[in-house]
Amino acid sequence: MISGDWATTGGTTPEQFLAYDNGPEAESRVIVFATTDSLRHLGGCQRWQMDGNFAIAPKLFKQVYIFFGIT
Repeated sequence: MISGDWATTGGTTPEQFLAYDNGPEAESRVIVFATTDSLRHLGGCQRWQMDGNFAIAPKLFKQVYIFFGIT
């Protein structure tokens, strides 16, 4: 499991950033990073845009997937 500095936004007032991790033993690992404010923003948006990218994914993973909320 991800913990410590990797699970927060860092800085002088760190916020929880790791929203979900099904663990390294999972057959298909999924890690979700989001702050409470970003999830609240997405929840209030009428439209989402998403983008998956294979090129920027760390070698341990296959894909980075990003959600954008359009207000």
